[in-house]
Amino acid sequence: MKLSKYVLSLSLLTAATATYAVPATVANAATKTMSGVISKDVIVRAASTPNSKNLGTLKKGAKVTIYKETTYWYQVKFKNKLSYVSKDHVKLSKKPTTAKPKPNTDQVVSTIKSSKKANAEIKSNVYFYAKASTSSKKLGTLKKGTKIHMNNVSQFGWVEFDNDGKKNYVYKDFVTKISKPTAKPGTSKPKPETSKPAVNENEKTSYKPNFSKTFSFKSEGHNGTLVYSKKKTASGYAIWSKKVANKTSKLYIKEAKDGVYYATNSKDAVRVLPYSFKVGQTYKNGKSTFKVTGANKTVKTTAGTFKSVATVTGNGYTFYVAPGAGIVKMTKGKKTTFELSKVK
Repeated sequence: MKLSKYVLSLSLLTAATATYAVPATVANAATKTMSGVISKDVIVRAASTPNSKNLGTLKKGAKVTIYKETTYWYQVKFKNKLSYVSKDHVKLSKKPTTAKPKPNTDQVVSTIKSSKKANAEIKSNVYFYAKASTSSKKLGTLKKGTKIHMNNVSQFGWVEFDNDGKKNYVYKDFVTKISKPTAKPGTSKPKPETSKPAVNENEKTSYKPNFSKTFSFKSEGHNGTLVYSKKKTASGYAIWSKKVANKTSKLYIKEAKDGVYYATNSKDAVRVLPYSFKVGQTYKNGKSTFKVTGANKTVKTTAGTFKSVATVTGNGYTFYVAPGAGIVKMTKGKKTTFELSKVK
């Protein structure tokens, strides 16, 4: 996407960045479908976005077949057409029938290269794949006892792990977690940990704007206000009313387990701050790389002084994100492009 779209809605930025969909699509690891039951009356949408066309309503207790999964949506059939419903209103009633990869005795791999510390171990010889499916390319066999860094486990039972900078997959039944992470896979001795501890590791501090506050700001010579509308989308985004130069539009903000997101419409979003975070940490917004450059900063704005501020850089801009206020300031080089002027 163009980051300028996001910034234009806030009247903040003019730079471009890559697409980051709302919600982000996750790979469907199964080659077969799942089934579920609607737990609460839910609106059926034409696409996996909160503002897409309303096709009707599925009532509580209705049975559905799930063909695809995204971060916040399930793809189902409604009136013989593929449509989408919020995952929050669907209770899975059947586990996917994807066949589990079988152990084997072929030539094995005993060392996986990774820049991350190992947090899991292979329980018995098993194939690993390029994608989360037994029909994808088979990359080799992991030997029993091989240490890996497990990134996550999909709902369909596939473990994503880091292999020389690439994402590979193995089925969860052949993996066991290590209680304390060991040294990086492929190294004989663990290296001393010199990085700073993660911040907000248990999400004790909220970096989203306080719903009860009205935020006034100045950006690119324009004054504006941001007020919570007391409404949320099906995927959990709080809808804020933004007024600039007598024009009113919507801004979507969400605090999730992996960070704080800002979106100007149902297609674009930027994760302005990851959870948990530490100085030097990098993460992706689509194809663009963002970096946490500071934590626990004190930042002065026209609206006042903010403490425990985190700073993030991306595409030439620096975001200043404060607890209870969200983005309080943005700069490009030495120029301030956005700054809160009042909070009440």
